[in-house]
Amino acid sequence: MLPKKHFLYGAIVAVFLFFLPFVNFWESLVFLVSTVLIDVDHYFYYVSKKRKYDIKGAYRWFKAKEKLWKALQPHDRKHYYTGFYLFHGIEWLIIFFLLGYFCNSIFYFIFLGMLFHLILDWVMQERYSYPYRFKFSVIYDYFKFKKLRLIE
Repeated sequence: MLPKKHFLYGAIVAVFLFFLPFVNFWESLVFLVSTVLIDVDHYFYYVSKKRKYDIKGAYRWFKAKEKLWKALQPHDRKHYYTGFYLFHGIEWLIIFFLLGYFCNSIFYFIFLGMLFHLILDWVMQERYSYPYRFKFSVIYDYFKFKKLRLIE
């Protein structure tokens, strides 16, 4: 899902949160920002692979990868991966939840924003057969992707 859709859906939920009696403006804003900024790992991945810092170039690169993925036969897709996205995993959710519990409740809103983002990604993948594989664990993906080829 593109960041602008994450922002739109995140803004709707953030406004809803803001009107709850126990959520303030900053907490709802943190929720919104974390809903969108989790995707910075896509840009980091682009920079690590291409050694370029062009945001528009990153967007075009990912769109081209998506097109290549869609051109593959479904049975061939199991041999490829589209990228390694560091923040798209349950490990980060656990970390931010624990930080919320032990440190400051603001981390709960980061946790909720990231969780909301991942849920949107998972729903979109199921609904539209989107090219990126189901992301659950960064650690699992790391070891799984070592056996696959990067689609380029």
